[in-house]
Amino acid sequence: MNPIQLAANLNGAQYVRYFDEMNIIMAWFGGYGVHVFDATTGGEVDVFHPFDMGGPKESITVEAVDQAMEEYLQYLREEA
Repeated sequence: MNPIQLAANLNGAQYVRYFDEMNIIMAWFGGYGVHVFDATTGGEVDVFHPFDMGGPKESITVEAVDQAMEEYLQYLREEA
């Protein structure tokens, strides 16, 4: 693991979760997208946009982000 790269990539994140079964970290920085990082390398491997970009960012809650992360994790499970 490259902890320096991972720390740099997560700098400024408002919400972060580690998913052990997939060895990934998901981070939300307050915008419309959620970034996905490989927990081993610290590098970004994906980004997904679960929120309506026409809506105000301020209306996005941590609960909504957490739900979006769970739904994306389920998608990854089904793809594996």
